[in-house]
Amino acid sequence: MSQLPGLSRETRESIAMYHLRVPQTEEELERYYQFRWEMLRKPLHQPKGSERDAWDAMAHHQMVVDEQGNLVAVGRLYINADNEASIRFMAVHPDVQDKGLGTLMAMTLESVARQEGVKRVTCSAREDAVEFFAKLGFVNQG
Repeated sequence: MSQLPGLSRETRESIAMYHLRVPQTEEELERYYQFRWEMLRKPLHQPKGSERDAWDAMAHHQMVVDEQGNLVAVGRLYINADNEASIRFMAVHPDVQDKGLGTLMAMTLESVARQEGVKRVTCSAREDAVEFFAKLGFVNQG
């Protein structure tokens, strides 16, 4: 985990048993979208299908799995025509929150944005995640 210098040693050790990857197979994508729905849309009583949008096909997706292959976190980065990026649909399963996985996800998506030459990264965050993103340097713009 030395490639993530912004993470403390304690956090790097905490996330060592998890694997970050891009969902590639049809099965991985289905699990990714199912997790997105269960974590983000189902609690708001939104229907299946609401976890997807028109930008998914052009976006960069990441997921984190544990040693048993269970999906525990997801996130998406979409780069628009103005060379700005947006982090959306980011979620960490409640059983593994506070282990640095959200930070790992956000840092990874920001790194992808930098590699793509993005000038500005924004995120859509629910009220309970505003403080998390503020700790990462995001500014709440309402």
